[in-house]
Amino acid sequence: MKNIKTQTALSVCLILWATAFTGIRTALQYYEPAHLSFMRNLFASVVLIPVAVFMRFRIHSIQDGLLFLIAGTIGIGVYILTLTTGEQTTTAASASFIVNSSPVFTAILATVFLKEKITLTGWMGILITFTGSTLIAFGENHSLQFSKGALLILASALSTSIYIVMAKPLLKRYSSIEVTTYIIWAGTIFLFFFSKKWLHAIQINPLHSTLLIVYLALAPGIMAYFLWSYVLSVWDASRTSATLLLVPFITILMGIVLNKEMPGWIAIAGGMISVAGVIILFRFGGKNQWMHKTPTERQTQDVESFAYSFRTRKKRERSTIY
Repeated sequence: MKNIKTQTALSVCLILWATAFTGIRTALQYYEPAHLSFMRNLFASVVLIPVAVFMRFRIHSIQDGLLFLIAGTIGIGVYILTLTTGEQTTTAASASFIVNSSPVFTAILATVFLKEKITLTGWMGILITFTGSTLIAFGENHSLQFSKGALLILASALSTSIYIVMAKPLLKRYSSIEVTTYIIWAGTIFLFFFSKKWLHAIQINPLHSTLLIVYLALAPGIMAYFLWSYVLSVWDASRTSATLLLVPFITILMGIVLNKEMPGWIAIAGGMISVAGVIILFRFGGKNQWMHKTPTERQTQDVESFAYSFRTRKKRERSTIY
C-alpha cells in the first residue's frame, strides 16, 4: 500500500512539472510573456509572505541583500522571462528538453568559479548535451538556422545555473527556504518593470487564463515539491532523481493532447541526445557536488526546511504550555 502511495505521489509530481511547460504555452495565447512571467511570480511571492512571517526571516547585511537582489534578478527574473518568451515559438517538449540541460551549465560554472573538477568523461557528457541542444534549436526552426526561441530557453537554463552558483555562499548563512523566498521576491521586483498594464491585461482576458497562471505559480511549484519531498522520504535520491528524465517525454504527450503540438523528429532526437549527455555527466562527471544534486533536490530542501521549522515551533509551544 505504501509503495502504491509513493508511486502515485511521484506520478502526480512529474505530471505537474510537465504541465508547467504546456501551461505556459496555453497561457501565452492570452497574455504577453512579460505579464505572464510577472503574475506567475507575484502569486508565488504572496503565498510566501506568511511563510516568511511565521519563520521570522531577516537579512543580516546590506551585502547579502544586494546578492539576493542580483541572484533573484538573474535566477528568477531573467529565467522566467526568457523561458516564457522562448516558448512563444518553441514547443513545450523542446523547452523541457533544453531546461533539462541546466546541470551542465552549473557544472561548468562551478568548475570555473568554485574550483570543482570535472573528469574527461564528464566533459564528453557536456559536449553531447550541447550537441543535443543544437539539434533542438535547428529542429524547432525546420531549417539550417537556429530557432530564436530555443536560444532564449537555452539562456534561461544558463541563468538558473548562474543563480545556483551565486546562491552557494548565501546558503552558508541562510536556510534554503529563506534564500528561495528572497530571490523570488527579487525576481518579482525585476519583472514588475517589464509588466506595464498587467492589471488591464487581467481585465480584458478571460478568467480561466488568469486562473491558469495561478495554477502555474502554485501546483508545479509548491504542491509538486511537497510531493517530491514525500517520495524522497521513502525512496533513495538516486532512484527518485532518475525519474526526472521522464518529464520531457511526459511533456511531449501533454503537448499533443492539450496544445495539439508535436516537436519535429530532429528536435526529439536532439532532446534524447541531450538527456544522454546529462546522464553521462551525472554518472561519470566526477565529484562535483552540483552534478550529483539535481535542481529539484535542491529546491526540495526548501520544503524540508519549512517542515523542520514548523515541528520545532510546535515543540516549543507545547513545552511552554506544560
